[in-house]
Amino acid sequence: MADIEIYTKEWCPYCARAKVLLRSKGLEYREIDVTAGGEAHLRPPGPRRLREGC
Repeated sequence: MADIEIYTKEWCPYCARAKVLLRSKGLEYREIDVTAGGEAHLRPPGPRRLREGC
């Protein structure tokens, strides 16, 4: 399983660019789509970084 988790929304351009960057670096990641709630409730509490507006 990948150590990198990325929380995305379908329409978010920052999310799309982040995935392109990770793929270009050959890094594996787990994508969690939170467009309609997704698996966000399964995320453990703690520090997070979210881009404003996404």
